[in-house]
Amino acid sequence: MKYLLNTPLISNLEKKYVYDVLKSSWLSINGYHTKIFENKFKKFIGRKYCLAVQSGTAAIHLATKSLNIKSGEKIIVPNYTCVSNISATKQSGLIPVLVDIEEDTLGLDFNKVKTAVKKFKPKALHLIHIYGFPARDTIKIINFCKKKISR
Repeated sequence: MKYLLNTPLISNLEKKYVYDVLKSSWLSINGYHTKIFENKFKKFIGRKYCLAVQSGTAAIHLATKSLNIKSGEKIIVPNYTCVSNISATKQSGLIPVLVDIEEDTLGLDFNKVKTAVKKFKPKALHLIHIYGFPARDTIKIINFCKKKISR
């Protein structure tokens, strides 16, 4: 099986935005385009606040910290994932519990999630979809976690 990773698709509009940013000399958060994105996205998802960050690792770290889970608690992470999920968990002072995936979807295996929840009593779970393939039992995993993982 072959998966293309990081194939850039850059339109003329995107090139214009990049040029605008470079002209402004503001390459970090709080730039003009970032603020527009945050405002549009928070309206789209129906939330009062939105914060854009510079990487997926930062996003996972921020999301993990927002859960207010005590240091030393456990979080389920698929054993087949990018290192960001594990490093963001560790940076938050939490312990990743690696759980096996399904061979055909590369997503978390529902039965192994159930076993891990019973054994390790995690406070959260990273439900990661590798290469755009969701776990077969995504909805079952979500519903199970709503019932069994208490914070």
